[in-house]
Amino acid sequence: MLSKVRAAMTGLVGSKSTKQSIKPDVCQQDKEPPKTEIPSPRVPCRPGFLSLTPEELQASGDHTSRIILSPKNPGELHWGTGYAEVVNAGKSLHNEDQACCEYITVEMRDGKSNDCLKEFPESGQSIIQKQESLDQVDHDIGFSYWGLFDGHAGCGCAMFAAKLLHFHVCDQLRDLVSILRQPVATPAPLCLVHVTTENAAGTPKEKKTQPPLDTELRFHLEKQVFPESLVIGALENAFREMDKQIETERTTHKIDGGCCALVAVHLMGKIYVANAGDSRAIIIRQGKPIPMSQEFTPETERQRVQFLARVMATIGVTRGLGDHDLKVYNSNIYIKPFLSCAPGVRVYDLSEYEHDANDVMVMGTDGLWDVIKDEEVADIVQRVFASHDNDDQSNRYSLVAKELVLRTRGVLKENSWRLASGSQASVDDISVFVIPLAEGHRSL
Repeated sequence: MLSKVRAAMTGLVGSKSTKQSIKPDVCQQDKEPPKTEIPSPRVPCRPGFLSLTPEELQASGDHTSRIILSPKNPGELHWGTGYAEVVNAGKSLHNEDQACCEYITVEMRDGKSNDCLKEFPESGQSIIQKQESLDQVDHDIGFSYWGLFDGHAGCGCAMFAAKLLHFHVCDQLRDLVSILRQPVATPAPLCLVHVTTENAAGTPKEKKTQPPLDTELRFHLEKQVFPESLVIGALENAFREMDKQIETERTTHKIDGGCCALVAVHLMGKIYVANAGDSRAIIIRQGKPIPMSQEFTPETERQRVQFLARVMATIGVTRGLGDHDLKVYNSNIYIKPFLSCAPGVRVYDLSEYEHDANDVMVMGTDGLWDVIKDEEVADIVQRVFASHDNDDQSNRYSLVAKELVLRTRGVLKENSWRLASGSQASVDDISVFVIPLAEGHRSL
């Protein structure tokens, strides 16, 4: 499967300013794979949807000015998502954060090995028109996808994952298309059925049915796996396959270091947030923050790694992608066997709540969360909305993203970046998505 994803993505990895497509990526039937190999990632490299000129790209890496970047045309991203980012204050040569925002259609596998192939946009066709045409097809499903990748020890792993992880998600969902398109069924009982009969005197008595002789058949009769659990499993498998590909191709494509990965998938009315690392996501509904992810650090997973004190002295996260060559300081002991690429996954059902234009999900790398609390983020979101209540809706989300980055980046005072309060601002790379939940609710 790794070779299929590699072939499908030929030429995409390493693009400096290729404009991100709003036309769905499509997992299609077999096609002859391209003959050329994926080129090694080039740096500096920023998300294609920023559409940076070479001059803007160079300016974006200035650690002293730390220019805040955002899409030039608000509303261009799926759902009118807002986005903003800024480079670090000099802790690494390049911005090691990467981002991806896509809409993907997944075609049924039909017993064949299919490839996820990229289709580039047709001018003049709106997202709504595309969605209506996709809804008429019975043999596929679609999902919206947002990903943030915070690299460490280099940006290669984050760049690679940003280009490929959604294709692994696509491939894992292929086998679930027919299941997910079925109406929600009543769960099967979790125990054997009891049958009531009558004895010779006419008194009811209970008689237990005999279990099937075939143990495997008995298990399937007693248990039922809900579609939501299958999707969670697909996301977990996608992370593992991505990690395997990084391991296999890290030398060929110079994939350095590792990365934290935070992914949100909107599929059939539910948002699945998968996180491996210390990036985080929160939902802000009616002005109140709702955590949608868990940080995975040596502190939060203390029980799992408490006997591995050397991990804490080498790397600040216990889950993520890559890091296959990382060793304990001054030794030949590899850290990777003690780390995990498996994400924690949380699910939010949009259909359970009414959402207005002020309800959003905020996704951010740790550069944001290191200096701000959930409640402060919610407060900033509401204040920006209140100040721009009459503005174009899509522009409001970009303004929120930029304001969150501005507040946490701070200002340069006497060679130090400071918050408005005077305390230390974030000196890390900061990347933020602001996703309007009302758009997802309307798509139900």
